[in-house]
Amino acid sequence: WAWVYLKGTKAVIDVREGIAPPRVVDKNAPCDVISMRDGVITDITVKEGVPFCKKGDVVLKDDLLIGGTLGVEESGYILEHAIGDVYAATWHKASAEIKLYRNVSKKTGKRKTYRDLRIFSKTIPLYFGVRVPFEEYSVRCTARELKWGKEHYLGIALDEAIYEEETVEKITMTEQEAQNAAKYELEKQISENLLPFSKLENEEVSCEMIDDETMKVTLTMQFIEKIGTEKPIE
Repeated sequence: WAWVYLKGTKAVIDVREGIAPPRVVDKNAPCDVISMRDGVITDITVKEGVPFCKKGDVVLKDDLLIGGTLGVEESGYILEHAIGDVYAATWHKASAEIKLYRNVSKKTGKRKTYRDLRIFSKTIPLYFGVRVPFEEYSVRCTARELKWGKEHYLGIALDEAIYEEETVEKITMTEQEAQNAAKYELEKQISENLLPFSKLENEEVSCEMIDDETMKVTLTMQFIEKIGTEKPIE
């Protein structure tokens, strides 16, 4: 949801992410339970429907796990809402190349500041041209707004752009340090594709030197995931 607060000449917009309500399952609608990814079944509990897999089976994405179609000798078949929990061991793999060094920026203490006076939508520069006397630098911008009381803004502000000189230093990393740095990023990458409440079972890291200063790191992680999802029977 979003809300707008008016404070003098300023509008403050507050946006918050809503929490999705749990999906309401229509138990009268016939459906199957299918697999959301490849894996090896570690546990299956069938509440309604017919199991199409068992512990130790290898399944692929979209495979039928629990069927909602029941065979009946006299009338042919009936459809029901399949319900159950299916867990499987899954493997996720990611790779990245990393340099055996990192560049670190350090400030020298030298800086150059430029200021602008802002009155509503009009900006008045308080300098003659921008000339940065540094080869390497970072920019930090600040704004101080004039207000009456605590929250009544008057539409007048002083903006500052501060240019700070930096030097870049190349710091060598050991192979283990580079591996740890790459592993951290690969874990984040893999975690974005996991199903909710996944449980880590095992992980393996392998490294390969590409050249004198570049290493390829591969991370393989094994999880137990709840892979079953409901699919309506057309």
